Amino acid sequence: MSGEEPRRLTGGYPSVEGVLPAGPTVGGASPALRLPLYGAPDVSLDALPEDLRLDDIFDLEETQRIQDAFALAMGVASIITYPDGRPFTRPSNFSRLCADIIRKTERGLHNCMRSDALLGRVDTEGPIVQPCLSGGLIDGGTSIVVGGRHVGNWLIGQVLSGPVDTARMLAYAREIGADEDAYREALAEVTRMPADQFDRIASALFEIARQLSSTGIKNLLLARKVEQLHAAEQQLKRLALYDALTELPNRTLAIDRLQQSIAQAARSGVSVGVLFIDLDRFKQVNDVHGHSVGDSLLREAARRLTGCCRTGDTIARLGGDEFLLLLPALREAEAAQGIAAKIVERLAQPFMIAGQRHWVTASVGIALYPDDGESSERLLMCADTAMYSAKESGRNGFQRFRAVMSRRALRQLSLMEALPQAIERGELFLEYQPIHEIGGSMPVGLEALLRWHSPELGSCEPAELVPIAEEAGLMGLVDRFVLEQACGAAVRWVGASGAAPFLAVNLSTASLGRDAFVDTLADILSRAGLAPARLAIELYEADLATPTQAQLKTLEALSELGVSILIDHYGVGTAGLHKLKHAPVSSLKIDRALVQGLAKDSVDGALVCAIVRLGEKLGLKVIGEGVETQAQADGLCDCGCRLIQGRLISAPLGERDLLAYLRRAAAEG
Repeated sequence: MSGEEPRRLTGGYPSVEGVLPAGPTVGGASPALRLPLYGAPDVSLDALPEDLRLDDIFDLEETQRIQDAFALAMGVASIITYPDGRPFTRPSNFSRLCADIIRKTERGLHNCMRSDALLGRVDTEGPIVQPCLSGGLIDGGTSIVVGGRHVGNWLIGQVLSGPVDTARMLAYAREIGADEDAYREALAEVTRMPADQFDRIASALFEIARQLSSTGIKNLLLARKVEQLHAAEQQLKRLALYDALTELPNRTLAIDRLQQSIAQAARSGVSVGVLFIDLDRFKQVNDVHGHSVGDSLLREAARRLTGCCRTGDTIARLGGDEFLLLLPALREAEAAQGIAAKIVERLAQPFMIAGQRHWVTASVGIALYPDDGESSERLLMCADTAMYSAKESGRNGFQRFRAVMSRRALRQLSLMEALPQAIERGELFLEYQPIHEIGGSMPVGLEALLRWHSPELGSCEPAELVPIAEEAGLMGLVDRFVLEQACGAAVRWVGASGAAPFLAVNLSTASLGRDAFVDTLADILSRAGLAPARLAIELYEADLATPTQAQLKTLEALSELGVSILIDHYGVGTAGLHKLKHAPVSSLKIDRALVQGLAKDSVDGALVCAIVRLGEKLGLKVIGEGVETQAQADGLCDCGCRLIQGRLISAPLGERDLLAYLRRAAAEG
């Protein structure tokens, strides 16, 4: 190597540092120079792997184009290498002397790589410029540093800037084993350039390399955040579609697969089997021996049920001790009965948990497409009805659905027939459940809850009433009744107690799709004298998973009217928060299943806290529903959720009891 000392051209450019949050190692290449060049993010790269490579940060072909353009514009040779001098890019604008003669010899290539590594050593003061080993050519270089990691070198050179020491250069040709005549001829073709001009080019190179380093940090930051967001979304999606306890598909995913199986069966002419499975005596085991034993039993039951499945079948946990087995593409109906018999036999075997034997059995109901129904709702209802028939027949067995096979089926049919007259006879009424800010005496809101008491059939809760009304085509009439009654009551609260909490009313998506629904609602509000801002429409999370354009248009019109949109049962469906941007949502209600799991299930707790944080970032109010214990209220408070609803605060109240409740709250306030 030349005895001359390398020149360091001070550019005064700061070193580049940056931060990435801790997480999995970044993999793959990020596009080069796609973010603003200037300024490094105010973050730390402590979590960055020590073996970070250029390949992890920059796209090779884009980096190649930048290098080629720089070399051509400046009239110099250029290459980007790894820290040890091995090439990362292809050479740009290399002279024939270097490309075809020096680097074609083993010794010459070795010297070039060693020189490249030395030229690219880390120096924050400026680029390094020095003669190369050939004895006369001038080279320059600077390092590429990302987060304190020296990941590469950017090198330029192969120019002459002074008198040529021909004897010295030919001696170098002999040293590396190159032909002297060819060496001399190629030397005459080398670009000549004043030293100060080359220094300016080297300084420009240093500045660009520093900004390239800054861009590398930003690319890494972007890649890491994309990875983390993807991982978080996958986790939320799994939590939304799979049961946390058994890791089986949940109701939402099971119904989706059932609908797909029905569509495929309709095209191919095969059957679909639906088996509704309920564990007999599970409640007693759970109550006597505790939730830990109950949970272990459910996990083992899930394992046994999975063992009864064929390839392509789906076993899902619907909730509690209820499971669903989906049998797509059935060729023979008897196959479903054979699998049901196997399930009954497997679950009748004792469960060994914590050294103690426990016995449960299974009641299984079977429904088949298309014999028993052509929709997922109908098949589930038939399988559920058949399961109850199996229980009534002594449990530990299975039943195939028949048209009218149990009191449950008869009751549903009777309710469906009685509903139109019930509306006319005034048998439907509303109760109201308060929504409180934690620690507050006056409710901030009230949810209207539909009730039906039939003199002949007894009480009917919304979970039973709503599916019947939808199947009977009466949901629009029911929704109108609820709105008229609730809006009138909300005005009376103010007159009797001075309290003006918001009113939350559950509506079906069918109403949202009806023509003139918004005009109808505006008329109801006007006649009742209720300000639209006091009304919130509650919709199930699943209803917003795939909203129609007509429904979205209605939601926008409701928002313009001043009515709020509240998502009920959030956290167990498929409408991820990213989908809420399509609707003017103002509030979320965390599903009671997650709230009730706060004190005993760390996964439920983590999901509740995640929903609260994400809701706040989107500017949404978050309400915890189904709060029954102080521990659940404390858990919500710890997650930052300040609004709660449930029997811990108050059971649903009739209008007279509600007025007394509001007056007491006003007096306490």
